[in-house]
Amino acid sequence: WQVKAYIWADDSLMPMADAYVSRSSFVFSSPSEYQIFQADENNEGQILVSGEIFTKGIKSVEARAITASDDDADWTKISSNETNFKGTLTVPAGGWYTIEVRGKLSNGTYVYSTIKNVGVGNDLSN
Repeated sequence: WQVKAYIWADDSLMPMADAYVSRSSFVFSSPSEYQIFQADENNEGQILVSGEIFTKGIKSVEARAITASDDDADWTKISSNETNFKGTLTVPAGGWYTIEVRGKLSNGTYVYSTIKNVGVGNDLSN
C-alpha cells in the first residue's frame, strides 16, 4: 500500500516529496476504517487512537477528530515514545469522523496520517 505524506512548514501543508512514499509516518492499531465506538449516557464516545511510529525524530504526537462540516477541531496531545502512540479522543455521537494524527519533528515541521470513516454511536455488532 502507498500513502501520500505531508509536512507542515512555514504555515502551509506541503507534500514531503513529489513522489508517493512506501509507508506512512504512523500505522494505526486503532481505530480502523468503519469502526464504531460505543456512545455513553452523555451521547459521547471515547475513540482509542493507537499505533506505531515509523518516522524517526518525532518529539510529540497529537490527534483530533474532524467531520466534513467541522475540520477545525483542536489537537489533543497523546502519549508517545519513539515507536508507539496511544490516547483517546472524546467526541459526540453521530456521523463519521476522520481521525488525524500528527507528529512534531525536532525541526518544527509535522508529519500526518489519517483514518477515515470512524463512528461513535450504538455499536450493535455484539
